[in-house]
Amino acid sequence: MNNEIIEEIFNTILQRGSFEAYYQYPDHTKTAIGLKGQGYLISPHVNPNIYLPSKLGEEVLQSGGWKSYIEQKEKQRLQLDKMQHYEFQNVKLKYYSFWPVLILATIGGVYSSIQIINSLSTPKPNTERKIKEQKKVIVSKLHTSSETQRPLNGLPLKSADTTSRSTKS
Repeated sequence: MNNEIIEEIFNTILQRGSFEAYYQYPDHTKTAIGLKGQGYLISPHVNPNIYLPSKLGEEVLQSGGWKSYIEQKEKQRLQLDKMQHYEFQNVKLKYYSFWPVLILATIGGVYSSIQIINSLSTPKPNTERKIKEQKKVIVSKLHTSSETQRPLNGLPLKSADTTSRSTKS
């Protein structure tokens, strides 16, 4: 089908509301019949020589004509092709990265399970000893700091004064 003839048919429909096929223009008639077969035009039962736009024909008219409709369809097709390409790349990445990720996750899960079992099976007295040693160190620091205290007048305290203060508290 000739795009110029199709453009003329849709311009006529846009101006008059319908297209009437004349037998003196056989190319227009053949093109109108072809557009009817593709679903762009419909013909009422009263007069089969008059063609009205169908839903697809309305889309052609809303887009501004046959050429702009074809351009819009081409842009949509290119966008769809690009989207399908990116979806394919995404699916391909998911397909090839599934097993390595699963294997790494399994190794990590096994390793953490072993660490938890080892931490539960180790004896706890070591940690209790460490806590007791830390308490002793803190207590010894407190004793040494109380021996070096000085009164407000700046003179060193006597050992009797430190014991009397600690018993008063």
